[in-house]
This record gives sequence, C-alpha cells and structure tokens, in this order.
Amino acid sequence: MRKKWAVMMMAAILVAVVSGSEVSLRAATKAERLTAKKRSWLKKGFAAQMNNRQQIRAMKKRIKDMSPEEIDRLVEQVQTHLAQVRQQQYRQAVDYRNYLRRQQQAYMYNTRRRNVGFAPIITWLPKGVSMSAGAVVSPDRRYVRVNAQPFFSTIGSVHTFNMKTGHYKRIR
Repeated sequence: MRKKWAVMMMAAILVAVVSGSEVSLRAATKAERLTAKKRSWLKKGFAAQMNNRQQIRAMKKRIKDMSPEEIDRLVEQVQTHLAQVRQQQYRQAVDYRNYLRRQQQAYMYNTRRRNVGFAPIITWLPKGVSMSAGAVVSPDRRYVRVNAQPFFSTIGSVHTFNMKTGHYKRIR
C-alpha cells in the first residue's frame, strides 16, 4: 500500500516538474474533479428521468464523451431549467393557496347568510292587549302586593318571499 502511494506521489511530482509548476497541477486536478462531479450530477439527474436501460447507457456515454466546456454549458442550461420549474411550482402553489382562501371566504359568507335566511323560527305572535299579574301576601296577612304587567302589541306589515319563484308579497 505504501509503495503504491509512493509511486503515485513520484508520478505527480514528475508531472508537476514537467508541466512547470505545482500550482497548475493543483488547478488542473481541481477543474477535473469539478467536471467529474458535474458529469456525475448530470448522469444521476438524467437517469432518474429515464426508464429504459439502453437509453440510460447511451446518455451516460454521451455525457462521458463531452468536453468540459460542453458539460459546463449543459449544467448551466439544466440549472436554468430547474430554476424555471421551481418558479412555476411556487406560482402554482401560491395560486392554489389563493384559490383555497377564496373558496373558504365564499363558504363562510354563504353559511353566515344562509343561517339567517333558512332558519325560520315559528312562534305565536300575540296581537292586542294582554296583562299578567302576580300577588304576594305578607306573613301576617295584613298586606298584599300586586305586580301587574300590561302588554300592548301590534304587528306591522309582514313581507314574504318565495325562494323558488322569487315572488314577493306584503301582508298587512
């Protein structure tokens, strides 16, 4: 293991001496590593969209044969496309949220109004004069307190509305 590592280091130093500087070797390897990562990212992304193994192999071979400049352009195009897709998904989510909000407001508005219009209270309405009275007698039976409550009522005009026909009628 140590011999392999030593041989690799010697080869790297030899390449660095031949190329002229150690810095250019590091830059070249960084660029190569970055391009390799981009290739791998592209292969995984495209393979996830495909079902046919032949298509996947052909796509991976095409990406492998591309130059670093072509890889950079392709990555840029894919990232632009993904940004557009994300933006469109965000707009759709906002539109759907607004749609749900409008539906909820319409439901709340209709249920509030419906409770008043469709919940009739049927009761007897007295018309004319009536009186109620109550009495309290003291314990020694010398005093009597009378509580009299007269009630005078009239019924004004009543409006009826037929929901099916829309006919409006006033009863006096």
